[in-house]
Amino acid sequence: YESDTLQGFITTRQSLSTSGNITFGFTYPTIVWKTDATSSAYAPKSNWIGKYAPSKTTNILVSGVATTYSPITNAEAHCYDMTIDDGGVLEIGANQIFTVHGNATITSTGTLKLGENSKILFMRDVNAPDANIVAENGSEVHISGETNQNIAISHCNNIVFEGGKDMKHKYTKTLESDLQVDGSLNVTNHTILSVPNHTIGVKGDIVITSNGDFSGTSTITLNGDAKQLVNISPNRSLYNLEVNNTSETAPQVELGYTTKISNKLTLTKGIVKSTSSARLTMLGTSSSTPGNKTSFVTGPMEKQGASDFVFPIGADTVVAQIGISGLGGNVAPIIAEYVHSKPTSVTAIDESKLTNVSKMEYWRMFKNGSGSDPHITLYWNEKIHGITDPKLLRVAMFTGTKWISCGNAAFGGDSTGGFVKSSDAINLAEVTSSSSTVRKNAVKLTAAARTLASNNYTAITLASVDEEINPLPIELTAFTATVTPNNDVRIEWTTASETDNDYFTIEHIYNDEQDVVADVDAKGNAGANYSYLHVNQPAGTHYYR
Repeated sequence: YESDTLQGFITTRQSLSTSGNITFGFTYPTIVWKTDATSSAYAPKSNWIGKYAPSKTTNILVSGVATTYSPITNAEAHCYDMTIDDGGVLEIGANQIFTVHGNATITSTGTLKLGENSKILFMRDVNAPDANIVAENGSEVHISGETNQNIAISHCNNIVFEGGKDMKHKYTKTLESDLQVDGSLNVTNHTILSVPNHTIGVKGDIVITSNGDFSGTSTITLNGDAKQLVNISPNRSLYNLEVNNTSETAPQVELGYTTKISNKLTLTKGIVKSTSSARLTMLGTSSSTPGNKTSFVTGPMEKQGASDFVFPIGADTVVAQIGISGLGGNVAPIIAEYVHSKPTSVTAIDESKLTNVSKMEYWRMFKNGSGSDPHITLYWNEKIHGITDPKLLRVAMFTGTKWISCGNAAFGGDSTGGFVKSSDAINLAEVTSSSSTVRKNAVKLTAAARTLASNNYTAITLASVDEEINPLPIELTAFTATVTPNNDVRIEWTTASETDNDYFTIEHIYNDEQDVVADVDAKGNAGANYSYLHVNQPAGTHYYR
């Protein structure tokens, strides 16, 4: 036999002498919506062709373009199998709940409308990959069956994958089509969302609880236009994650828990905020795009495994990647963070190897435990870093008392963008999660691995062997933009020091379009005050640097 509480069959154990085994079964009756129905009310029997009113033991078929009325639920409603095709339309009224106890089929010529704050519960399979689904704000699709389900649905507002009971009764919901979620996506209640090879776009939050799980080789794209929260239980991971959030307010994406990616991170638009307690973590041989000035990771980011990796990190409006390479043997997770501010003790340098270090930026790195040490590659992407000749650059690290050179094994680029790689491996600070202690070693001023003397991270920055050619950035003490009564913007800034500075370039972003406002001549080699008036600017949010 095979059955549930709603339908099934039973076959005799003993064969009959004249006819063999006999199977007894039953199916639910099907009723059809009248295209000439006298009202839009879903419940009355008079609006359906057949002997029964719609219920959880009745299949419904909404087919054909209604002359006047299409069915609309105005109270909690049910059906068993649901089919919408040939121009048929079914609407779930605002704030109403509709449960499909059997299978659901919506063809490309059928339409399902979900009113504001309505809820539809699918208890079996859903076949609607090309359906027209109109989902109003607050509406929810629940994949709720206490069984495995195959789901093909193209669009919804909010969606919840649920139905499991406990660890012994976990159910898999397999997505069999691409899906765009205009609200939030939630996986909970001992349920596994399996997405073998399709994409999911999400404009709202992603929540995968400790009782939910995610599997497959799919891509989830965060494509909202407001801030999004990724709240995934730490023992879960995503395969591919793309960030393409168009909100003007940064950070566009925040993490509720440590979020792990096992294959690839793609940064298109939107800044991801990562913290020490909710860290973006790349697993194994995973990779990432380099990011850009509108899309990077701000805060500490983690890489596990021995493969070479470039951290797509930045801060404020600056993207400044840092790469690790040459790891082998025992490998500990490495955490990196970009800091867009003046490093400590910029005048305390090993003058036998360096003339100056950056006054605007540095990178923090450490290992979460004991492991091999990487070579480090630093990147710049704009003129603001104060670089003229990359071959005269060095990777520098702070020992706790002074900045020392870690060499230049390779370099490339020009003043607008490039890289420099350390000659030495850098022995990063080792922080153990259990005790939050730091291993402290002596500094080795040899070609061997450089090491940190104190602190809970290793500070690394750009340095030069010729300050005149690579002055590295000037030191700003103030930078403001103020709107005047005439809708002009007055930009003012103050420098604490300048070395052979020629001019300042003011850049401006409005409505996602960037332009150069002006070049302002420098006043000399000492600190100075500057001002510029950007006249007649339209209303809206403006960014300057």
